[in-house]
Amino acid sequence: MRFVEDVGLAEDLTAPIQPVIHATNMDRPWTVGEVLPPHGEGTYLKVFHAIYEDPTFAGTSATWDEIAGPSEDATWREAFGTEAPGVLQRTSTIGVDVSGMRRVRWAELFADRSLASNTDWQTLGDLLDGPSWPRSMVGPQEGSLDVLSARSIAEVIVEGATPDCVMFRHGWTASGPLTNVREEVGAVATGAASDFLDFMQAVGGSPHYCWATDSTWSVTTDLDACTSFMVLPDRIAGRMLGHPALEAIEVSRDDRAFPMLRLR
Repeated sequence: MRFVEDVGLAEDLTAPIQPVIHATNMDRPWTVGEVLPPHGEGTYLKVFHAIYEDPTFAGTSATWDEIAGPSEDATWREAFGTEAPGVLQRTSTIGVDVSGMRRVRWAELFADRSLASNTDWQTLGDLLDGPSWPRSMVGPQEGSLDVLSARSIAEVIVEGATPDCVMFRHGWTASGPLTNVREEVGAVATGAASDFLDFMQAVGGSPHYCWATDSTWSVTTDLDACTSFMVLPDRIAGRMLGHPALEAIEVSRDDRAFPMLRLR
């Protein structure tokens, strides 16, 4: 993997995704096809970031809003108002040891309700009886793939598609040593899908946009989303859907990508 620190070259590499970057920051019903970087034809998937249950808090019903405020093991969730669902929760899997925790599937939480293309943290919030999650729940990572999902996606791509790619993460969320690029256009790297985890460690999260150099696949994670979208060659889409470490559904390019903003 090679980080691109030359601003001009970084801007050239990211030029194809600039309309996509601006699109996802607009309050309108963007489709799955619109928010993905440039790509060819393929199967569209939505990946749900991992949720865990911490056995340390097993058997308790206390929620995060019932404690006095943020602590070392709880972070205030960015919310569009104090009454937004899930205001206080633990976010998962980047820098957190989840080895002793139970994976909770989104489908398990939704029970008899179907997961959809626009299911995200706001629709998860609709499942809550109160304003925040039980303390035993470790919520999905926002604005980044969780480590387990990123590793699994990389493995499937490397095994069945062209791995060479460009990776980009928004500048104001990057925390790596890329001073000039971080301030101007974000963290930009060229490499392979197998470099996902190294990229995450270097800049504090997975790429917001990642696309194959031959445009055969692409992945996007909006900075305010707890899910990711991808388009892949048909021959490997089934492996993604059936991967035991991933929770994914097939969607259409014309499906709505995100829930519209709703406040309680």
